[in-house]
Amino acid sequence: MVRISLNSSILIIYESELPSIATIHAFKVTNKVEIENCIKSNPKIRKQLRTISVNGYNKTENIAYDKDKFTIENAIYYIKTIVEDKTYSIENFNHLLEKNDALEKKNIELSDELEKIKNHK
Repeated sequence: MVRISLNSSILIIYESELPSIATIHAFKVTNKVEIENCIKSNPKIRKQLRTISVNGYNKTENIAYDKDKFTIENAIYYIKTIVEDKTYSIENFNHLLEKNDALEKKNIELSDELEKIKNHK
C-alpha cells in the first residue's frame, strides 16, 4: 500500500508495510489542498484510491498498487506530473511576475532612501 501524506507544504509518498514505514519520495508544494484535489481527481490515480473510515472521519489517502499495472514508480510519476503542472502554471507565473514587480518597486524606494541619507551627511 502506498500512502500520501500532505503535511504543511510537503507532500510525502511512503510505503506502509508494517512494521516499518519507508519514505519513497517527497515534494515541496505551495498549495497542498489544490495538489491533494488534483491527485484525487486524476483519472489514473482515482481508481487506485482507497477510503478508510476512522472515528467517523473518512480518509482518502491510500493508493493501492500492484507490481504489474500500478507500480510505485507509476504513482510517483503521476503525482510528480501533477505537482510540476501546478508549479509551472500560468497562475503561478503571473503571481511571480506581480511579486517581482513589487520587489523591484521596493528596491527602487530603498535605493532612493539610501541615496537621500548619503546626500544629507
